[in-house]
Amino acid sequence: MAYDRSADGMPLHTRTGEPFVYNDAALLLADTLAKLPTFVTPQTARALQATENLWRRVEFDHGLLTSRAVAELLGHPGNLRRVNRLRLAGQLIGVERRHRILYPGFQFDPSTHRIRSVVQPLIQVASSNGFSDRDLVEWMYTATTYFRDERRPVDHLEPADELLQVANAAMGIQW
Repeated sequence: MAYDRSADGMPLHTRTGEPFVYNDAALLLADTLAKLPTFVTPQTARALQATENLWRRVEFDHGLLTSRAVAELLGHPGNLRRVNRLRLAGQLIGVERRHRILYPGFQFDPSTHRIRSVVQPLIQVASSNGFSDRDLVEWMYTATTYFRDERRPVDHLEPADELLQVANAAMGIQW
């Protein structure tokens, strides 16, 4: 299903069809900032909002699944320990968000209901270069010139070899 987007790529509607009201978000943010006991630089506020927008894009584009949803998807309903073991073994990407571990949906093949074969080697590349799972997901959703079309790595899940070559090149840079 295609979703309408604004000129800057932000979704105009939620998955259920409700319109996003960005002015409401601005009022809530302003209220929160007013309650802080210190100053917040515009750069810090902008960086935090850009990061939040990226995570909302992850959720909007592919979903952020709970352990229960992943267990069901993989054919092990209710076996949350299995999902956690896969994450701890470096076979599944899990990130803490809103005080719980969530699993980005891009790592699952929708036709087979299995973890994509590229996920474990991608985690290994990221880990060996000091990237956390959170860093890896943020990298996956950020456009890069390492691909000819300059799209996001998440848009290049196949062929896996190309994605892994780009991951090695991008994450292995030493400054």
